Amino acid sequence: MEANMDSYVKNIDHRRLGEELDLYSFYEEAPGCPFYHPKGIFLREYLIRRWRLLHQKNNYKEIISPQLMKEELWEKSGHSDLFSELMFYSSDGESKLALKPMSCPGAILFYKRKLKSYKDLPVRLCELGHVHRNEPSGARNGLLRARSFVQDDAHIFCSEKMVKDELQKILNLARELLASFGFKDFYFEISLRDYSKQGKYLGKDSMWIKLENILVELMEENDLSYVKKHGEAKFYGPSLDLHLKDSNGNNWQCSSVQIDFNLPKRFDVSFINEKGEKEIPILIHRALYGSLERFLGILVEHYEGVFPFAMSPIQFRIAPINQEQHSYAREVESKLEKMGFRVEVDDRSISFSKKVRNFYSSKEPYLIIVGKSEMEKGLISFRSRSGALKKEIDLSELLKDGGDSNHPLFGYHDES
Repeated sequence: MEANMDSYVKNIDHRRLGEELDLYSFYEEAPGCPFYHPKGIFLREYLIRRWRLLHQKNNYKEIISPQLMKEELWEKSGHSDLFSELMFYSSDGESKLALKPMSCPGAILFYKRKLKSYKDLPVRLCELGHVHRNEPSGARNGLLRARSFVQDDAHIFCSEKMVKDELQKILNLARELLASFGFKDFYFEISLRDYSKQGKYLGKDSMWIKLENILVELMEENDLSYVKKHGEAKFYGPSLDLHLKDSNGNNWQCSSVQIDFNLPKRFDVSFINEKGEKEIPILIHRALYGSLERFLGILVEHYEGVFPFAMSPIQFRIAPINQEQHSYAREVESKLEKMGFRVEVDDRSISFSKKVRNFYSSKEPYLIIVGKSEMEKGLISFRSRSGALKKEIDLSELLKDGGDSNHPLFGYHDES
């Protein structure tokens, strides 16, 4: 039984599936840094498209901050003190520079370029920040923990009275995004102070109590499962982490929310309040996927490589039985591509049975078969990856969506 489980775990490992499905690969020459193949790029862009539309709909402004910035910036932010062993440094001959391990200072520089009024708040900035961290070899794990990855970061600058509303909106975003990938089983961890060591934490005691209570209230008001983690809070604010369960029963930490009393003070961030006085805003750091790489690795294992139709890099593979049907296969390909589907023709000089075997190992949704009879009648036959076979039907019969929930393509025309 244990041997069977080990074999199953190995078979769904995202590193193995990534190689098998031609999505991404890893090389000794670039330790901890993934190489994306064309199909992997499609999946990555699919995640980005979902993320970007969701943020546009919710009034976020997307920015791109530099990857390489002066060490002085990281000293000011405190990252050099706390994360120096995980950072990559360089020099241009005049200044010592660092590759960003996170995007927070860049968002703060952008916020500070103009003085803000309370009427401008909240300011919601989002960024697909390409970051680098010097993760040691023993800690690296394919896409799940890489040296080079893209964080789907966001930084929200708001007043104290806006915090609860902003946190509620973040919860809504996280649940909406995860539900769109079929994740329904999750819980939250609230990281709180160690009350016996209050001197180690920044910020007023009253503010900590208020924000910790807000996080608990939101869990209760939204009827969400949660656990309190006393003593787990960082010195600069309480936080919230979402842990999801995939189809294989594995738990993954994904979305995170961090309230920050530290960086706004360090960078002298402010806004003009209703009294005409300068006030320090509360900064909320927030990620939904966690990182594109990590979430993609989770999805590959969650779906076991069998992606939903809309997410499949190739939706239809066309296999002519022999060379005489190649031109007809291209006609079918052209029709499908004009309708917006992603198609490949397998016109290699191999046996038809090998084409079928390759189709099943690719885990793609549909194999369209064109032989002599199909070509003469202007029809197609098709197999689904589940093994269902239909012979000699019109292409329109495969594609039509007449409200039949049993139709193979029903419900999948949701490409955002």
